[in-house]
Amino acid sequence: MSVSSDGRLVAAGSHSPEEMAYLFSIENNVPLTKFKTSPDAPVWTAAMSRDGKYTIYGLDSANTYTSIFLFLNDKNTPLKTWTTDWWVRSVDISSNGKYIAVGSGDHNIYLIDKDKDQPLWKFEADERVGYVSISQDGNYIAAGSKDKNVYLLSKESKIPIWNYKTDSWVASVAISVDGTYIVAGTGAAQYLSEGHHPIYNPEKGLKEEIAKEADAIIKESICGDGMCEGSETKENCYKDCCGENCDLNEELIEKSDRLNDKDEIDNRDTEIQKKGFFEKIIDFLRSLFGK
Repeated sequence: MSVSSDGRLVAAGSHSPEEMAYLFSIENNVPLTKFKTSPDAPVWTAAMSRDGKYTIYGLDSANTYTSIFLFLNDKNTPLKTWTTDWWVRSVDISSNGKYIAVGSGDHNIYLIDKDKDQPLWKFEADERVGYVSISQDGNYIAAGSKDKNVYLLSKESKIPIWNYKTDSWVASVAISVDGTYIVAGTGAAQYLSEGHHPIYNPEKGLKEEIAKEADAIIKESICGDGMCEGSETKENCYKDCCGENCDLNEELIEKSDRLNDKDEIDNRDTEIQKKGFFEKIIDFLRSLFGK
């Protein structure tokens, strides 16, 4: 979604199965314009120029990859469209609508001149680019990528002015009006849907990995192997966990083993006795009912 600088217009997009690009006035909930974009391509992001004349929409294009739509806000059909090699999750537009920044799942940052059929340039990061921001005059572009970098580029060149490595996926960036300041947010534990692709969830993956390691430790803990590890304790496996007192307590260990063996025998005898008692009951019932 995006709101005009005077707060009177709202641009919004919808997901499947509708896939519509909307423009609303604050006066009511009836769209000023609406446009069906591409089949199976949710409208993921929108940005409006500061003068309120243009709106750019980014699509999660699953098949067509016509993923960038530019509208004049008084028209019901696109002024122009552009293609990328995968989804678009972030777009931004300069104050006068001249320059458009795009971040794509194809790892590229695009800079587009609204009057050109092809992008002015594109820079390929090492991973998907999830967020872009452009200064109001269109001179500087900031971007964040899954490769953990924040990038700053000039409209004059696709070679970054600089990049800054963070600790995790850069989920959001913003650049000041004059391009002097940039803020960025990271989010390794965020749920980031890839549209028609599996959901990326690092936090879940980490939990599953920890659980696997815990299971492996438990499975490898064998009482009597001479190693006190995993779930073994002095109480449940004295043989392995008796420490420095093992040599002094061999008799205690042997006695414990004998007691354990005796307990097993007593348990078996009890089970046999129980079975004999139930068999007697069954025989008595059979005598009564003739079966």
